[in-house]
Parts: sequence; C-alpha cells; structure tokens
Amino acid sequence: MNKRYQVFISSTFKDLEKERILLTQVLLKKGYFPAGMEWFPSIDEEQFEYIKQVIDDSDYYVLILGGSYGSIASDGKSYTEKEYDYAVETGKKIISMIQKDPKITEDNEKKIKLLQFRQRILDKRLASLWSDQEELVTNFTTSLERTIEKFPMQGWLRCNSDTCEERLGFVDINSKIASLEIKAIRTIHIMASGTSSYIPIVKSLLKVNRPKSKTVNIFIYFRLGSNMQRIDYFKNQFDQWWNNLKTEYPKLNFHFVCVRDFKISFRGVIINQEVGLLGT
Repeated sequence: MNKRYQVFISSTFKDLEKERILLTQVLLKKGYFPAGMEWFPSIDEEQFEYIKQVIDDSDYYVLILGGSYGSIASDGKSYTEKEYDYAVETGKKIISMIQKDPKITEDNEKKIKLLQFRQRILDKRLASLWSDQEELVTNFTTSLERTIEKFPMQGWLRCNSDTCEERLGFVDINSKIASLEIKAIRTIHIMASGTSSYIPIVKSLLKVNRPKSKTVNIFIYFRLGSNMQRIDYFKNQFDQWWNNLKTEYPKLNFHFVCVRDFKISFRGVIINQEVGLLGT
C-alpha cells in the first residue's frame, strides 16, 4: 500500500492565500494530508506552541516565501521564520519555494528581515524559484516527488505487525472495520496533533456500537513533556471539535494523557487494545 504523507505548508497568509490553496490541491490530488496555518490565520505565541506540535507530526515541511515578512513575535522574528527554524531544528525535510522577484510591501525594518531570511535559505539550502502560480505548482510538484523519492518518511499506513491488526489509518476505514469483524468499540487511542481530522474516523467506529449508549473511552495523547501551555490550548480546541460527538454519544469518556515515555509510537487510531504508553 502506498504511504500517505502529512505535509506542513508555511507562509505568510493573506498575500499567499491563493498559492497555499494551489499547493494544498496538489497534495490532496496525491492523497496526502496538508497541514498549516489555515487553523490559525491570526497567530500568537500560544498558538505557535501548538503549531510546533503539528510540525512535529508532519512528514515534510514546505515554505512559500514571497514579498511579505509577516507578523513578528516577541523575539523579533516573524512566525513564518520561526516555523522554518523549528523545522530545521527538528530535522524535517524541507521544500523551499522562493518567489523570484517579489513585490515587497513591508516597511524598511521588515524588508531587511525578509531579505536576510530569503538569503539565508538560498545560501544554505536548495530552493526552487517561481515567478507565477503555474511555475509554482510545476516546480513544487517536481520538488515534492524528488524529496519523497529520496527521503521517504514514516507516513500513514495500516500497521503491518501481526500484533496490532486493529490499528487503523485513514484509508478505506469502513471496509477495514468490516474486514476486522469488530463487534464493539471499547477504547479509542488518538495522538493529539491534528485530532479534528480524526472525527470522521471516530464517527465510523462509533457506528459499530448499538445502542449508542455503550461506554467508550477515548484517550488523547500529547507528546508534550511538562508543557502545560499546549495542553491547555488543546483542551480549549477540544470543546469545539468534539462536543457534538458527546451530544450524539452520551457515554463517551475523554482522557487527556501527557505522555512521558513511548514504548511504541503510533500515527492514526488504535482501538480495543493497550498502546504501550506511559503517561500522567
């Protein structure tokens, strides 16, 4: 089975919104999962902490750089540059799409920062240049294919181990449930990053249970150490994402677990078994 990758797209937002949509369409046509600041068009320090977790759980990082430097954080860097630096720091495979001759609309201070950021990328890393949207799409598609071919990452797959046949990915979820002949759902384990994406899968799983009043424990895990800021932020998001599920299935019990030690790692959803995680 082909892997399906999560790709984080980083850029300033308003000036490159159409370009982001185009690259998102490329990813979706390939069956990949785009991730990025569509969740956070207005970013701040607290949201940036959560975005770092989304980058952690992405397989590849894409930077689109045009003529805007973007909103600046308390340390003097733009959030776009901070995302890029974090991707470099954490060893992500990076695809840089740099506009050839952008129209720079920033004030002098931001212009200097933008040009320095741009030059830093061009000096230290391979970058693909583009002048219009058509060239952007063409060059991005080529760069993406070459990067994946040269650096295949973990991606999303059904587990290939005999000991975890009930580990579920995103592909053909209803067929997978049927093939496993699952009679009841007792527990569901999910990694926290991108959790809203799992709502359709969880709904499909819960349909197995008749009646809807059966008790189901849903464990949501954080790879966060002791960083309570991210946990608090995610719990606020949780209210928006999951409350309607709780209304439909009144006996859902949600458990938030801050993981301290991974005996195994997983992506996707695991059901009806222990996942081998130690938490608090």
